[in-house]
Amino acid sequence: MAISPAGVRPEPGSFRDPANRVFHVGDDVLRGLDAQAAEHWRALAGTEFFTTLLAAGKVCGTEPVD
Repeated sequence: MAISPAGVRPEPGSFRDPANRVFHVGDDVLRGLDAQAAEHWRALAGTEFFTTLLAAGKVCGTEPVD
């Protein structure tokens, strides 16, 4: 998904965690991660623990975008 900066709206309540930020683009909700948080997410996403919870609907579907 290509994201136009003009369509990105930061979530006003998303400021407490300096490594993450939530944005809205149309009806999509996106989370921006710093490099370390992105590395941690990629490690988690590759685990059986995460994929099992994802398949059971226990965590929100998540996919990387540029």
